[in-house]
Amino acid sequence: MKSFSPAHELSALPAGAAIDEELAAKVGLRPGTRLSRLSSQWADRPAPGPLGGGVLPELELHGGASRHPHVPAWVALLGSEIEWIRQEAARGLRWLPVEGVPGKDRNSLAELMRAVRRSRMPVKARNAALYFLAEIGWYEIEPADRALLQRLIRTKLAQPEVPALVTFHDVTWFAVSTSDQAAVLDALGLCDPLPVTLSMGLGLFTSGWDWHHDQVFVTPVLDGWTLLLSRDFLVEDAGRLCEELSRRFGTAHHYTELTDAGGGEHTSWRVAESGVTVLTCGHGEAIPRIGPPDPVTGRTPTVDELRVRIGRRGHHPNPPPPFPGWEFAARTVAGSLSVCPRTLGPHTRVEGTGVIAAWRQTSFRRAGAFPLGDGAWSFG
Repeated sequence: MKSFSPAHELSALPAGAAIDEELAAKVGLRPGTRLSRLSSQWADRPAPGPLGGGVLPELELHGGASRHPHVPAWVALLGSEIEWIRQEAARGLRWLPVEGVPGKDRNSLAELMRAVRRSRMPVKARNAALYFLAEIGWYEIEPADRALLQRLIRTKLAQPEVPALVTFHDVTWFAVSTSDQAAVLDALGLCDPLPVTLSMGLGLFTSGWDWHHDQVFVTPVLDGWTLLLSRDFLVEDAGRLCEELSRRFGTAHHYTELTDAGGGEHTSWRVAESGVTVLTCGHGEAIPRIGPPDPVTGRTPTVDELRVRIGRRGHHPNPPPPFPGWEFAARTVAGSLSVCPRTLGPHTRVEGTGVIAAWRQTSFRRAGAFPLGDGAWSFG
């Protein structure tokens, strides 16, 4: 039996046709809602007002987005009373071609979401539009909504937050033994720090969108360590940066976990103390690489010696179980030597507030681009 697809059902309607009561009930919309017509030209005027049940009468999009037949249906379904239908519509819109650079050029999805935000569509649709805009970048959010987000974030930050277990792929992070966030930002040349909750910062790596490479999440102090997470820390620069951080703060670690196109995993880590790398280990398709070699003999540590050195430096009273496949995986070693972002939980001691920051040398920054987190907020 063919599965029910709300977007396909609505897309079968003639352009501008009203949704009848039976179909409206199935998809969680108000009877009489009319789907928008598509146009491929940019609108130089404010978004048109609502029509019928409150969906924009004409969506003026750029390029590939305007050619997708499900766009009007997805937009309408953002206002559905049925949660899984709203989520399906959001997933569809996420995969639209996104022309333009957020914050610099006109961006098709951002234009569309601003139009939804200004409309009189159901509040759930307008909320979803603001979620999209927050992920694309704050340069794409109109001033009144930006001020609203800042107030809501301040409210969230004032509430206690219990760290939760998160799942993400392809992440690289530094762990620095310090609570001086300003000094860490200065050491890496980061600027424009935006205070965020822990769930928002980690959301950069769980949202599934690939637009956040130019941002770094600097965590609050976690069990005495400050973590810096990014998808933009180049592995070839890791040694130098790690040693520079350790020279300034005493101890710094770098961890990387990547998945290649074939599904294989690459994991590596290094420990630097007082400006010198004292331990390194990496593993991919080849034999594990352990270092550094002794400067006099050139001999590298054995596996048994590596275990001893990790045990000597380990501080965690309850380290996480070894990652399946290899005892020296980055997440396993991080849980013993410092803090692993994959294993946060109620046991993690949190001090201060995390920030999302941008590289000072970049000519363009998507200030504030991040997911809003748990989805429980109401924006009106």
